[in-house]
Amino acid sequence: KVYLSISQDTCSHVVIVSKIGANQTKPTQTNKYTVATMGNTPISIGVETDKTDYTAGSSLRGKVYLSISRRQSTGVPAHVLQLRLVGKESAVVHHTSTNDSNTDHHYERSSHTFFQVEYPLYTFVNQRAASGQYEYPFQFNLPPNLPSTMKAKDGQSTCEVEYELVATLVQPGGGGIFNSNPNGKKTISVSSTTMEPTDSSVQHPADDIPVNGCCCCQKGSMSLEASVNKTIVQHNDSVQVQFRCQNHSSLDVHAVKIQLEQVIEWTCNSRSKKVKRILDKLEFEGHRYPELEASEPKSTVCCLLGGPSYAHLGSNPLSQEFHTVQLRVPEDANDTYRGNSVTVQHVLSVVLVSNGCCNSNPESATMMQLVKSFSNGGSGGKSSEPTMVTPSAPSDLLDDTITPGSSSSSPVLATAEMVVAEAQVLPPDWNAQTAQVVEIPMAEAMVIEPSAPPPIFK
Repeated sequence: KVYLSISQDTCSHVVIVSKIGANQTKPTQTNKYTVATMGNTPISIGVETDKTDYTAGSSLRGKVYLSISRRQSTGVPAHVLQLRLVGKESAVVHHTSTNDSNTDHHYERSSHTFFQVEYPLYTFVNQRAASGQYEYPFQFNLPPNLPSTMKAKDGQSTCEVEYELVATLVQPGGGGIFNSNPNGKKTISVSSTTMEPTDSSVQHPADDIPVNGCCCCQKGSMSLEASVNKTIVQHNDSVQVQFRCQNHSSLDVHAVKIQLEQVIEWTCNSRSKKVKRILDKLEFEGHRYPELEASEPKSTVCCLLGGPSYAHLGSNPLSQEFHTVQLRVPEDANDTYRGNSVTVQHVLSVVLVSNGCCNSNPESATMMQLVKSFSNGGSGGKSSEPTMVTPSAPSDLLDDTITPGSSSSSPVLATAEMVVAEAQVLPPDWNAQTAQVVEIPMAEAMVIEPSAPPPIFK
């Protein structure tokens, strides 16, 4: 058996339950847990949205739930119910120091708000809010140039870009350290977009790259030319790479390596952390390419002994044949991002890997830009006009079914998609007064340079 007891105190207490033995008539032990639910405290605020994942430029809609306990017979002081959307990046770099036999742990931290918009949902008359239950629907379009949500970790070092919706009941005299305004929060995920370019291909001209061996002895040179058919790509896209090369050195080429690499780096107080990941890679043996065979050296005397280690007998022209390969961008790659303390870079490189240690490897590198999707006219491929949301109060949220035509003491209008709070638990007697939908005019977000002050959008 399971024994469940819920008290009638201000906060709900749930008594649970352990396993009951065959010859036992009482629980072997009981534990008391405090469960925070909407409506059981003087002021409770919840925020819910129609979904959790959004594309930059798309429409976001949701509701703010406000419950003021009936025990507050005269209501509570309230100036305005404010909704704020915040985008910020944060980073932590962990490092250690040793003192005698002790190891001390240090944490450098950095936080930067790159986007913020505030809007009043409702202003209370006479600066008081009467007791009761209220819903405030809202809707707005996200700016089209927001960066993607991301998170990275290396040991105890972390970095992330996140977005949070915060609903705050601003009270007269509130907002201090010891008298904070009541609020509710909801984290959302955003994916970046960009206009699809007509042509983002890159052609690197042939370059004759000097090749050095160990002790910086000159071994000649290698020529390398490469091109990429597009540098702005979506996840799951294929990227075509073409290259041609010629070996004018005395070193053998062990392999030709083509790879797409992701580098996430974050810096806090001059301490940095870097996480690298190879997103896709192709490698071919050097002997497959006749043009990469080593040339005959004129002299093999090491430069440390006073003589040149190599002199050209005459460069062969660059091979006329282009080699073509394809790389694929994985679905779980991060989007390209450059922020105040966090950067996410993507580099596509073609490398001629020579035999032996300490030898230089000629390389052609291309910076890539990864985005979740392409937009049409900067609106995420959707209409920039927000979808109207019909105000409605939810029925008993403990029931899985909603009876058509059900009624309550406040008018309920049918909606195409019911917005249900998941972050908070609404009481079974939730019967709210619903305000009209607030359409928030969203100013376009700005990419803030580190030296620029954070703008306020209104």
